[in-house]
Amino acid sequence: MTTGTFRVFTNRDLIGCEVGGAVKNVIALAAGLVFLGVSVILASRESIDDRLAAFAPAPLSEQEVESARASGLDHRVLVEPWRGADLPADRIIATAPPRNRVATRPGALLDHALGRVLGLRPVARELYRSSLHGTDLDGIGHVVLHDGSFAYGGVEHLHGIRPDGTYSLYSHVGMSRSLGPRELRQILDRVHRWIQVSDAMADRIRDRIGGDHPALVTVHNGVDPLRFAPRPDGLVLDPVVVWAGKVSPEKGPDRVLAALRTVPSTDWTLRVVGSGWYGPGEAASPYERDLRVAADALPGRVEFTGFVPRADLAAVLRQGRVFVFPTMFDEPFGLALLEAMACGLACVAAPRGGVPEFAGDAVVYADPADPEAFGAAVERLLTDDAAAQDLGRRAREQALTL
Repeated sequence: MTTGTFRVFTNRDLIGCEVGGAVKNVIALAAGLVFLGVSVILASRESIDDRLAAFAPAPLSEQEVESARASGLDHRVLVEPWRGADLPADRIIATAPPRNRVATRPGALLDHALGRVLGLRPVARELYRSSLHGTDLDGIGHVVLHDGSFAYGGVEHLHGIRPDGTYSLYSHVGMSRSLGPRELRQILDRVHRWIQVSDAMADRIRDRIGGDHPALVTVHNGVDPLRFAPRPDGLVLDPVVVWAGKVSPEKGPDRVLAALRTVPSTDWTLRVVGSGWYGPGEAASPYERDLRVAADALPGRVEFTGFVPRADLAAVLRQGRVFVFPTMFDEPFGLALLEAMACGLACVAAPRGGVPEFAGDAVVYADPADPEAFGAAVERLLTDDAAAQDLGRRAREQALTL
């Protein structure tokens, strides 16, 4: 078994992305390593105390969470000097200038210019520099960097201060398009592994560098089959369609409304699970408000749940018959779809990005830009019990292979 100490650092704010996204990936990685007996230092910009239990390999009590932390998880919170009054002093790492003063458009343009000419990214590097404060790198066996948008700055900084160290880069989002082939190859030459969540993402890097590289690997996301499991008495046969995710145009909830408008039957319920932000209590975005207006004009019933805590997500999914995943962009993976498949729902998805790699033939594919085609796929699964049950069974079986 792997031994030693790992450092996991994410530059993203960990603020409650409960359906897909950075929080699940980073905390699951840290929790998984801890419960394998590996010592982990997790540095983040928000406290994760209320989320660790939800991402451990099995449900944990507060006492078990504290025991896990004591046995191997050293979680440190990166905050600006004037924040963090409610956190213990030994858990705080004072950072460099706030992210919103560094990751600005002028800063990005400066990085772009210097990166293309000199291969240097000082702004991206600064975003990660402060994470090393108070850490003795000589005692760290391996460093894992997360956040595909800026993590190349962390690779640059770590290589500069400890060129003989070993580092891995984990990306569940696309790498910045401003990086040219030379910079991408430089990243690959400096890391032990650059882990992508799908071959589709890895192939984008290969296309950009004009070939393969031994450090470039794919590790698909997984799912907890005990937490995300079908109902004991089988698939719900009520005509309930579920969409879950961040309520935003690229995730396509408006495409579901357009598709359902073409369905002859009016005896259906669409449940929109999630909000326009990554936590409760936020005001509805203009897009969300427009979505609710459009929903009022439909003949069926549309319910907006708002933000749903991760602990409740599987139960909400199991209340549905059909899950829809109408992504409007090349989704790096599609974790929300995998979780619905694990729950045994009959799924209709856009065949984009990494989705076909893990979903295989266990979902129905339809183009959400074609309302009639997407609507017809949903209608068939709402009206054909045998087809819905068979697809849900195959979806569960496929999810268990990951």
